[in-house]
Amino acid sequence: MIIYKDALSGDELFSDQFPIKEECDGILLKVEAKYEQEEAGFDTSNMAGFNASQEEAAEEVQDGVVTVLNLPHRHQYGETQFGTKKEYQTYIKGYMKRLKEYLEANDPDKVEGFMKGAPNAVKHLLSLFKDAKFYVGTSMDYDAMIPVLHYEQGEGDEKCMFYFFKHGLTEDKV
Repeated sequence: MIIYKDALSGDELFSDQFPIKEECDGILLKVEAKYEQEEAGFDTSNMAGFNASQEEAAEEVQDGVVTVLNLPHRHQYGETQFGTKKEYQTYIKGYMKRLKEYLEANDPDKVEGFMKGAPNAVKHLLSLFKDAKFYVGTSMDYDAMIPVLHYEQGEGDEKCMFYFFKHGLTEDKV
């Protein structure tokens, strides 16, 4: 399995267990997430002092189920916001600069291709802004990659698609 991490923060963002496609001339990776149901209960069966009497056991309420978006849930990142499109533009401009510096220091052969394709990728993400949701990794590093979620119409249903900058990722084979 391959874990994709943010090159700037080291946060885990997704794994190859999710469907992945390249977009915008290979600058963006588009990763499909799905809603899943997960048990939301609290198991007290093996905790000291939590031995329910017969009456308490009979009154026990069934544990619930919660629906989660699997990709951010599994990799433990949370939703964040940009109040305006201009705020997002300011963030993305700074991120592109930091990512270019990272590539110059760590993978200089990729700088030219990244710089050539990045404007179209940024334009694409800006076109999604109105309906997009934004996420931040576990480090809460707002200078690192902010994954973008956009709901897209699929074959008869809506798909949850996350966008990541391919050049801003490292691969960790586990």
